[in-house]
Amino acid sequence: MKRTITASILVLGVALAGSLYAQKAVPKGNAQGKPQTVCPVLGNEIDKDVHVDYKGKRIYFCCAACIEDFNKAPEKYMEQMRRAGVVLENSPKSPDAHPHRGHGEHRR
Repeated sequence: MKRTITASILVLGVALAGSLYAQKAVPKGNAQGKPQTVCPVLGNEIDKDVHVDYKGKRIYFCCAACIEDFNKAPEKYMEQMRRAGVVLENSPKSPDAHPHRGHGEHRR
């Protein structure tokens, strides 16, 4: 009887610990993140024609002036978007944007 109670307590403890860890590990909201919809500098709605590619990611802005501010401290804005759960698009120049194994796959 004591073994059954001890085993039950142990199983409940492990389940509770796993649940608490999962709550901290996964950001609230969509676990996949959310697409960028606001300018990281001013917080206005983005214009998809105004962007820069930074470290393989495309960052959109509301106006060209915000690009200048972003370029002064890009990591500040990247961290701000990471904390907000924003998942950035891959830059078209990024190898991740066009997943193929090599030039041998291109048709001639």
